[in-house]
Amino acid sequence: MALISIVSSSCMTKYGERRSLISDSEEKYRVVPSFVFRNLPPSPNCGSFSEKQTEKYSAPGFRTLYTFFIYLSRSSELLQISIGGNVYYALSDSLELLSKSLARSKLKILSPFDNLLIQRKRMQTLFGFDYQVECYVPKAKRQYGYFSLPILWDGKLVARMDCKADRKESMLHIYHLALEPWLKKTEAFSIALQKELASFLQLNNCSNFHLHKTSPADFQLGYEI
Repeated sequence: MALISIVSSSCMTKYGERRSLISDSEEKYRVVPSFVFRNLPPSPNCGSFSEKQTEKYSAPGFRTLYTFFIYLSRSSELLQISIGGNVYYALSDSLELLSKSLARSKLKILSPFDNLLIQRKRMQTLFGFDYQVECYVPKAKRQYGYFSLPILWDGKLVARMDCKADRKESMLHIYHLALEPWLKKTEAFSIALQKELASFLQLNNCSNFHLHKTSPADFQLGYEI
Protein backbone atom coordinates (compact mmCIF):
# COMPACT_ATOMS: atom_id res chain seq x y z
CA MET A 1 0.00 0.00 0.00
CA ALA A 2 2.86 2.35 0.78
CA LEU A 3 4.45 1.64 -2.60
CA ILE A 4 1.19 2.40 -4.40
CA SER A 5 0.87 5.69 -2.55
CA ILE A 6 4.40 6.75 -3.47
CA VAL A 7 4.02 5.95 -7.15
CA SER A 8 0.60 7.60 -7.34
CA SER A 9 1.85 10.80 -5.73
CA SER A 10 4.74 10.98 -8.18
CA CYS A 11 2.28 11.38 -11.02
CA MET A 12 0.63 14.46 -9.50
CA THR A 13 2.08 17.96 -9.24
CA LYS A 14 1.50 20.20 -6.23
CA TYR A 15 -1.31 21.83 -8.21
CA GLY A 16 -3.11 18.53 -8.67
CA GLU A 17 -2.31 18.33 -12.41
CA ARG A 18 -1.49 14.87 -13.75
CA ARG A 19 1.78 14.65 -15.68
CA SER A 20 3.93 11.96 -17.25
CA LEU A 21 6.16 10.21 -14.72
CA ILE A 22 9.05 10.15 -17.19
CA SER A 23 8.89 13.74 -18.45
CA ASP A 24 8.65 15.39 -15.03
CA SER A 25 12.17 14.97 -13.65
CA GLU A 26 11.43 16.88 -10.43
CA GLU A 27 8.59 14.56 -9.51
CA LYS A 28 10.65 11.57 -10.59
CA TYR A 29 13.29 12.22 -7.94
CA ARG A 30 10.66 12.26 -5.19
CA VAL A 31 10.40 8.45 -5.42
CA VAL A 32 14.19 7.89 -5.24
CA PRO A 33 15.26 6.95 -1.69
CA SER A 34 17.43 9.53 0.08
CA PHE A 35 20.25 7.02 0.59
CA VAL A 36 20.84 6.64 -3.18
CA PHE A 37 23.98 8.56 -4.23
CA ARG A 38 23.08 11.19 -6.85
CA ASN A 39 25.81 13.80 -6.42
CA LEU A 40 28.78 14.30 -8.70
CA PRO A 41 32.11 13.06 -7.27
CA PRO A 42 34.50 15.72 -5.89
CA SER A 43 36.68 16.15 -8.96
CA PRO A 44 37.39 19.49 -10.70
CA ASN A 45 37.29 17.81 -14.12
CA CYS A 46 34.40 15.44 -13.55
CA GLY A 47 32.09 17.35 -15.86
CA SER A 48 34.56 18.26 -18.58
CA PHE A 49 34.30 15.06 -20.67
CA SER A 50 32.09 14.55 -23.70
CA GLU A 51 31.78 10.83 -24.41
CA LYS A 52 29.28 9.24 -26.79
CA GLN A 53 27.77 7.30 -23.88
CA THR A 54 26.90 10.59 -22.18
CA GLU A 55 25.22 11.84 -25.33
CA LYS A 56 23.22 8.63 -25.60
CA TYR A 57 22.13 8.54 -21.95
CA SER A 58 20.94 12.08 -21.34
CA ALA A 59 19.12 11.36 -18.07
CA PRO A 60 20.86 12.86 -15.01
CA GLY A 61 21.16 9.47 -13.31
CA PHE A 62 23.08 7.97 -16.22
CA ARG A 63 25.39 10.98 -16.49
CA THR A 64 26.18 10.71 -12.79
CA LEU A 65 26.93 6.99 -13.02
CA TYR A 66 29.21 7.37 -16.03
CA THR A 67 30.99 10.33 -14.41
CA PHE A 68 31.52 8.21 -11.33
CA PHE A 69 33.20 5.55 -13.51
CA ILE A 70 35.52 8.22 -14.89
CA TYR A 71 36.34 9.37 -11.38
CA LEU A 72 37.13 5.83 -10.19
CA SER A 73 39.35 5.18 -13.21
CA ARG A 74 41.37 8.30 -12.47
CA SER A 75 41.91 7.09 -8.92
CA SER A 76 42.97 3.65 -10.26
CA GLU A 77 40.06 1.90 -8.57
CA LEU A 78 38.76 1.01 -12.02
CA LEU A 79 40.86 0.24 -15.10
CA GLN A 80 39.88 1.66 -18.47
CA ILE A 81 40.20 -0.80 -21.35
CA SER A 82 39.80 -0.15 -25.07
CA ILE A 83 38.49 -3.04 -27.19
CA GLY A 84 37.56 -2.59 -30.82
CA GLY A 85 37.44 1.17 -30.42
CA ASN A 86 35.04 0.97 -27.47
CA VAL A 87 35.88 1.87 -23.87
CA TYR A 88 35.11 -0.56 -21.04
CA TYR A 89 35.82 -0.50 -17.30
CA ALA A 90 37.01 -3.41 -15.18
CA LEU A 91 38.27 -4.12 -11.69
CA SER A 92 41.95 -5.02 -11.48
CA ASP A 93 41.06 -8.27 -9.68
CA SER A 94 38.97 -9.32 -12.67
CA LEU A 95 41.85 -8.75 -15.09
CA GLU A 96 44.09 -10.99 -13.01
CA LEU A 97 41.85 -13.89 -14.01
CA LEU A 98 43.15 -13.55 -17.58
CA SER A 99 46.52 -14.92 -16.51
CA LYS A 100 44.93 -18.08 -15.11
CA SER A 101 44.52 -21.11 -17.33
CA LEU A 102 40.97 -21.94 -18.33
CA ALA A 103 39.45 -25.21 -19.49
CA ARG A 104 38.82 -23.86 -22.98
CA SER A 105 37.72 -27.27 -24.23
CA LYS A 106 34.83 -27.28 -21.72
CA LEU A 107 31.51 -26.42 -23.30
CA LYS A 108 28.69 -24.46 -21.66
CA ILE A 109 25.06 -24.14 -22.69
CA LEU A 110 24.06 -20.63 -21.66
CA SER A 111 20.81 -18.99 -20.67
CA PRO A 112 19.57 -16.27 -23.06
CA PHE A 113 19.65 -13.94 -20.04
CA ASP A 114 23.24 -14.67 -19.03
CA ASN A 115 25.24 -11.52 -18.21
CA LEU A 116 27.51 -12.31 -21.14
CA LEU A 117 24.58 -12.00 -23.56
CA ILE A 118 22.37 -9.36 -22.03
CA GLN A 119 23.89 -6.50 -24.10
CA ARG A 120 23.45 -7.47 -27.72
CA LYS A 121 25.70 -4.81 -29.27
CA ARG A 122 28.55 -5.57 -26.87
CA MET A 123 28.27 -9.26 -27.69
CA GLN A 124 28.43 -8.51 -31.40
CA THR A 125 31.53 -6.35 -30.91
CA LEU A 126 33.45 -8.76 -28.68
CA PHE A 127 32.36 -12.11 -30.13
CA GLY A 128 30.89 -11.35 -33.56
CA PHE A 129 27.79 -13.23 -32.40
CA ASP A 130 24.41 -11.79 -33.39
CA TYR A 131 21.90 -13.23 -30.95
CA GLN A 132 18.23 -12.60 -30.36
CA VAL A 133 15.61 -14.38 -28.29
CA GLU A 134 13.14 -15.27 -31.05
CA CYS A 135 10.16 -16.14 -28.86
CA TYR A 136 9.06 -12.53 -29.50
CA VAL A 137 9.55 -12.90 -33.26
CA PRO A 138 6.66 -14.15 -35.46
CA LYS A 139 7.11 -17.86 -36.21
CA ALA A 140 7.50 -17.30 -39.95
CA LYS A 141 10.42 -14.92 -39.35
CA ARG A 142 12.37 -17.03 -36.84
CA GLN A 143 15.79 -18.10 -38.01
CA TYR A 144 16.92 -20.45 -35.25
CA GLY A 145 13.88 -21.30 -33.13
CA TYR A 146 11.52 -20.22 -30.40
CA PHE A 147 14.00 -20.22 -27.50
CA SER A 148 17.51 -20.99 -28.71
CA LEU A 149 20.32 -21.27 -26.13
CA PRO A 150 23.78 -19.92 -27.03
CA ILE A 151 26.67 -22.38 -26.71
CA LEU A 152 30.09 -21.25 -25.46
CA TRP A 153 33.09 -23.40 -26.40
CA ASP A 154 36.81 -22.85 -26.83
CA GLY A 155 36.43 -19.25 -25.66
CA LYS A 156 33.91 -18.42 -28.39
CA LEU A 157 30.16 -18.43 -28.94
CA VAL A 158 29.98 -21.13 -31.59
CA ALA A 159 26.37 -22.36 -31.83
CA ARG A 160 22.80 -22.10 -30.58
CA MET A 161 20.39 -24.82 -29.59
CA ASP A 162 16.61 -24.51 -29.68
CA CYS A 163 15.24 -27.13 -27.32
CA LYS A 164 12.33 -28.04 -25.07
CA ALA A 165 12.08 -30.55 -22.26
CA ASP A 166 9.16 -33.01 -22.27
CA ARG A 167 9.36 -34.10 -18.64
CA LYS A 168 6.42 -36.51 -18.89
CA GLU A 169 8.32 -38.49 -21.50
CA SER A 170 11.71 -37.64 -19.95
CA MET A 171 12.80 -36.44 -23.39
CA LEU A 172 14.75 -33.33 -24.40
CA HIS A 173 13.73 -32.28 -27.89
CA ILE A 174 16.48 -30.39 -29.71
CA TYR A 175 14.48 -28.84 -32.51
CA HIS A 176 17.40 -27.00 -34.11
CA LEU A 177 21.12 -27.11 -33.43
CA ALA A 178 22.73 -24.33 -35.48
CA LEU A 179 26.51 -24.02 -35.71
CA GLU A 180 28.22 -20.78 -36.68
CA PRO A 181 29.35 -21.01 -40.34
CA TRP A 182 33.03 -20.44 -39.47
CA LEU A 183 33.23 -23.35 -37.00
CA LYS A 184 35.67 -25.92 -38.41
CA LYS A 185 36.42 -28.22 -35.44
CA THR A 186 33.02 -29.86 -35.68
CA GLU A 187 34.17 -33.28 -34.47
CA ALA A 188 35.76 -31.86 -31.30
CA PHE A 189 32.71 -29.66 -30.78
CA SER A 190 30.42 -32.69 -31.10
CA ILE A 191 32.35 -34.55 -28.39
CA ALA A 192 32.30 -31.54 -26.05
CA LEU A 193 28.56 -31.01 -26.56
CA GLN A 194 27.84 -34.67 -25.98
CA LYS A 195 29.56 -34.47 -22.58
CA GLU A 196 27.72 -31.32 -21.55
CA LEU A 197 24.36 -32.71 -22.66
CA ALA A 198 24.64 -35.43 -20.03
CA SER A 199 24.48 -32.87 -17.21
CA PHE A 200 22.02 -30.69 -19.13
CA LEU A 201 19.61 -33.63 -19.37
CA GLN A 202 19.90 -34.24 -15.64
CA LEU A 203 19.22 -30.58 -14.93
CA ASN A 204 15.99 -30.77 -16.96
CA ASN A 205 14.88 -34.13 -15.52
CA CYS A 206 15.33 -35.89 -18.84
CA SER A 207 17.00 -39.21 -19.59
CA ASN A 208 17.27 -38.94 -23.38
CA PHE A 209 17.27 -36.42 -26.20
CA HIS A 210 16.11 -36.34 -29.77
CA LEU A 211 17.84 -34.15 -32.35
CA HIS A 212 15.39 -32.95 -35.01
CA LYS A 213 17.44 -30.60 -37.19
CA THR A 214 21.02 -29.35 -37.54
CA SER A 215 22.66 -26.53 -39.47
CA PRO A 216 24.64 -27.54 -41.43
CA ALA A 217 22.46 -30.53 -42.24
CA ASP A 218 25.39 -32.97 -42.39
CA PHE A 219 26.57 -32.28 -38.83
CA GLN A 220 26.64 -35.39 -36.67
CA LEU A 221 26.23 -35.22 -32.90
CA GLY A 222 27.23 -38.83 -32.33
CA TYR A 223 24.52 -40.81 -30.62
CA GLU A 224 21.40 -40.11 -28.65
CA ILE A 225 21.70 -40.98 -24.97
